[in-house]
Amino acid sequence: MPGERLFDLADLSTVWITADIYEADLPYVREGATAQISVNDIPGKTFSAKVAYLYPTLSAETRTAKVRFALPNPANRLKPQTFANIEIQSALAAGCSSRRMRSSRPARVLSSMWIGGEGTFEPRAIKLERAAENGWRS
Repeated sequence: MPGERLFDLADLSTVWITADIYEADLPYVREGATAQISVNDIPGKTFSAKVAYLYPTLSAETRTAKVRFALPNPANRLKPQTFANIEIQSALAAGCSSRRMRSSRPARVLSSMWIGGEGTFEPRAIKLERAAENGWRS
């Protein structure tokens, strides 16, 4: 029909991957942080990328902020609208999701473990030491 778009032209030599980061995890994400990215339609392949841009707004509905990665795509294997699994490396997070639990027993954290595709949490004992910079370190 007249006025309808027939097709889109796109340069896919570099693709943008946008992820939603929960508000509570934002202190651990910085521009330039390295991430490992995998997609389901390319099994066994992991791509390395850096956080290119951290959007300055927060979604009121989801309490998430967007973060963008620019990833070279020379063989055009990465496709638009593909879901990705992203693991952002952070010096503060130390590569795992954990929350400190307060109790009279030795300090513990809940550490997320991915076994067989199911997410479970497992308490792990840690030793806390006083650190001048941010209060605690483990």
